[in-house]
Amino acid sequence: MRLTALSLAAGPYGMLMRVRKGLTVRKVRAMRGGADLGPLQPRLAQLIGTRDRTVHLAPPEFLDAVRALPREAADAGSGEYDLHLIGRRHLRSINSWLHNVPAMVKGRDRCTALMHPDDAARRGLADGEQVTVASRTGRSW
Repeated sequence: MRLTALSLAAGPYGMLMRVRKGLTVRKVRAMRGGADLGPLQPRLAQLIGTRDRTVHLAPPEFLDAVRALPREAADAGSGEYDLHLIGRRHLRSINSWLHNVPAMVKGRDRCTALMHPDDAARRGLADGEQVTVASRTGRSW
């Protein structure tokens, strides 16, 4: 409840922004049927803390490394395979130690291959079809 009160106070309609007339948990609870705060107002540009008010997703060094990656990966591989496998982590199989806990392994199959539709089309694969993943070190299906 304290976190909710703090969020309300610091939000655009809260007491910190509108002095005493702002929303509080008590005022919201007293409003039968909710509160009409008017139409939504765009605020994203105000919330972004960079000088140019844009989201900087990666530093230049990171982007340079990414640009170099395809060349490095192609040089490191045998040239036999044209895709790169990236392993995904699943909450229910952290570091594989949960594989032995029945409650954690039940449910739908999480062993799936996610592939760009263009790559799948070049290989004649349809959505939901079983595939074999192979590399110079082994294969799995």
